[in-house]
Amino acid sequence: IIDQQPPLIIDVGCAEGYYAVGLALRLRRATVWARDMDEAAQEKCRELAEVNGVAGRVKVGGELTHADFDICRAQHTVVICDIEGGEADLMDPEKAKGLRRADILIEVHETGSETSLLDTLEDRFAQTHTAQRLHRDVATSSLPDWMEGLSDMDRLIALWEWRAIPTPWLWLTAKHR
Repeated sequence: IIDQQPPLIIDVGCAEGYYAVGLALRLRRATVWARDMDEAAQEKCRELAEVNGVAGRVKVGGELTHADFDICRAQHTVVICDIEGGEADLMDPEKAKGLRRADILIEVHETGSETSLLDTLEDRFAQTHTAQRLHRDVATSSLPDWMEGLSDMDRLIALWEWRAIPTPWLWLTAKHR
């Protein structure tokens, strides 16, 4: 994402702003739309942007609609979506036609139904995007050196997101911008 230098990042489900503010810091010319339904999360994101000196480029708001993605038609946009299961409804290029031109990173929260949401999303974007599945790994190599002295269980807990099932990411690269 950073190598592409997109002028617009849309972070759907921004929470406290980890991705929104982090990308604003790395992409000095980009505008970041940080969207979250939770007002407390919006406030935390605003505070994080302010503390990091990027509040002028991180535009915090609430609900994002299918029509809001029309902006992706006008400029190179990267969409990051982590909305805890809501991606099944929002990430639909038939309803949100602007998504057809954006590069999209989606954390996929399987529902446990017979149909895989990962397969469904990949199928929806097959005509317009190249898909890459990114499966999570418990990689202890990212832990700080001081954690070497902890038990295996403590190190595992430090990396665990407290999810009952895996949440892979789907990276969709637009074939045409």
